[in-house]
Formats: sequence, structure tokens, C-alpha cells
Amino acid sequence: MTDIRSLDFNLLTTFDVIYEERSLTQAAHRLAVTQPTVSGTLARLRSLFEDRLFVRKQWGMVPTPRADQLAPQIKRLLADAWEILSPEKFDPKKASFRSHISATDYSQVIVLLPLIKRLRREAPGIQVAVVPFETTELGERFHKGQVDIAITIPEMAPPDYPSRFLFTDRYICVVRNRHPVKGDRVDLDTFCAFPHILISPAGGSFQASTDVALRSVGRRRDVMISVPNFRFALDLVKCDNFIAVFPELLLTKRDLGSLRKMELPIEIKGPDAIIVWHPRFHDDQAHIWLRKQITQTAREQSSRSS
Repeated sequence: MTDIRSLDFNLLTTFDVIYEERSLTQAAHRLAVTQPTVSGTLARLRSLFEDRLFVRKQWGMVPTPRADQLAPQIKRLLADAWEILSPEKFDPKKASFRSHISATDYSQVIVLLPLIKRLRREAPGIQVAVVPFETTELGERFHKGQVDIAITIPEMAPPDYPSRFLFTDRYICVVRNRHPVKGDRVDLDTFCAFPHILISPAGGSFQASTDVALRSVGRRRDVMISVPNFRFALDLVKCDNFIAVFPELLLTKRDLGSLRKMELPIEIKGPDAIIVWHPRFHDDQAHIWLRKQITQTAREQSSRSS
């Protein structure tokens, strides 16, 4: 019995080409090798199958009955091997899988809402589980398979995980329409005089990048309320003479019916949004397609609001 470990698929490929061409010269041309190479491979095939396989006649290489028997089996084996080795073609219309995406309410509004609308049109079989964003446990949740993708900022992403830049937002002041401060820009004294609402996604913090920027010029603001999500903060701003520092992309036309936005009195770098995923999904065709949809959706939203 022939040892399967001695099987070389190049031998089978050469057999298949010789069988189709009935000529060693033409087989060598198709395989881009020399005729002596094809002759040498045929010798190995004869030894492997213990049969002459092809007999030289005036009109070419004639297959033996054993070769006729082997030909369809070898062609099927080569086709199966090619299918295994070829990348799977992803069809979003036929796709059926579930993805767990971790995102703050900021990312949910800006990216996930339009993304889900896109998926319903282009890939209705994909299920999306939006899971709460927890900074301190993100790496562990990736490891346990509880999260496939996260939309976050670079500082909160697990180190050494693959990621892609989405967009940069900018910060602005938000106040209610009847706020005493008027105009398109608030001065530094007024900014520090009114009570502030701070958005702390991790919860409980009364310090953020705004406070770091203020300290650099020897000032401080009066943060009275700290909340974990942006939408609640917007509702609070409408209730009293608060000031909130907000990412501009989060404000919708409906929000601006009852709120006003103003330029900040001090420069504060806006947040960079990224998508980050577990390395085990890096080469998965379905996952690559989904990441592309997230990236395109995010960039379309950011450009539409600019």
C-alpha cells in the first residue's frame, strides 16, 4: 500500500494536465516547466500507481485503463483541495452570524444607529448585540468572547490589539436656549463661573481633559454633576443654567431645537474614535466585511456633520 505521506499534489496536477493534453510537450507548456521535468514527474507517477498510465503512440500519449479510472477521481480531489485552500467568498446577503459590539452611548448614536440601518439593507441575516462599554474589563471580555468589536478611543483600547482609526471629533460648549450666556463663544471667566455637567463613561469622575486644560492656564471650573452617559447629560443641560463640554458630532438637529452650542474659550483636543477587535477575527472574511461597514458608516457620519 502506498504511504499517503508520500503523496505530492504536484504529481496529481501533472497527471491531470497530461490526461487532458495527451502530450508531454503541451503539458510542460501549461505547467510552465521543461519537458524533461514532466517526463520525470510521469516516472514518479508510474512508480506511485504501479502502472504505465500513458503510452506513447504516433498521435500522442494514450492513457491506460488504469489512468482512465484514476482521471475523474484525481480531478475531483484537486478541485476539493483548491476549494479548501481558496479564500471563502463572503456574501453579505446570505450571511448569518452574530457579532457582539461594545460601545458607549456616544458611539451608539453616531456609529451604531446608522450602521444597523445599513446592515438591515445589505446583510439582514447578521445579528448585532450591543453590549455596555466597560473600560476596565474590555480586554478580559475580548478574551472570553463576550465582545468581538469595540468602538472606543485609543487610550481605552487593549494594548497590542488590531485597530483602525475612524474619525476625530471636536469639543464645544452646550447650554440651554434660555441660558444667560449669549453669543457664539463663551469667555473664560463666564465658562468657569457657571456650574458644569461632566460626562464620565466609567462613572463617578469629576475630572476630565477640560480640567487638565484649565489647570494649564491656572483656572478651574465648578463641576456639580457627573453622569455616565451623554444623552442623560443633554437632558440635564435643558433643566438649568448648566454648561457641558460635548463632542460636536453627538448633537442632532432635534437637540439644537432646545439647546445652543458655543465655541470653547480654551483649546481642548477632541476625541479620536477607533474600532478595535480581537486578533482571532483579523482574517475572517465576514468580520473583515463588518469592520469595513463600521468604518465607512463612521466616516460618512463624521463628514456629514462637519
